[in-house]
Amino acid sequence: TEQPTDWAGTYLIVYEDAASSKALNGGGLSNAQGNYIAVSVTDNQIAVSSATEAAEFAVKSKSNGYSIQGKDGNYIGHTSGNALNFSENDDFVNTLSYSSEGTVIGCNGYVLRFNSSADMFRFYKSGLQPVQLYRKITTTVLLGDVNNDGQVTIADVTALVNIILGKDNTTPYQYDHDAADTNKDGQVTIADVTALVNIILEK
Repeated sequence: TEQPTDWAGTYLIVYEDAASSKALNGGGLSNAQGNYIAVSVTDNQIAVSSATEAAEFAVKSKSNGYSIQGKDGNYIGHTSGNALNFSENDDFVNTLSYSSEGTVIGCNGYVLRFNSSADMFRFYKSGLQPVQLYRKITTTVLLGDVNNDGQVTIADVTALVNIILGKDNTTPYQYDHDAADTNKDGQVTIADVTALVNIILEK
């Protein structure tokens, strides 16, 4: 929602729609109808999944703009018509800026947009639906820090018990459910309380 100093990072290119948001498929780029995957936007976030990771784009700084490379290895840009062009060679120079509509991905005077009637992402001279970049954020989980205060203490045991008793059922969660899985078995159960106490006692 603001202009960054550097756009470099890993992103999804998304057309936001209340009924059905879509992300350009960087894992199988095409200039054809349905060149996207369906995504669900909740609280301005998209949960990471195998499908979203396969559709990602890497944005890298160039001397005069940015390259945008899909997971399939192809770079995107525009050369002619209302086409989404892509190439294995890093020849395209894209400009990136933020506007009130969303993210403006420009190349050779055209802008990447979503065309609802044609059901595809393409570059257009003007009009059509804007896109937005969703940056991938990688966070480090402090195992046992259930209450997210930056340390593992007895207070985290109380938070963990609240999760087990089903008392943390709001969206978003009050507590960190990933950090609560202290024995790393993929679920939060009473066994995690023992593991958490052992962490606190430094066993």
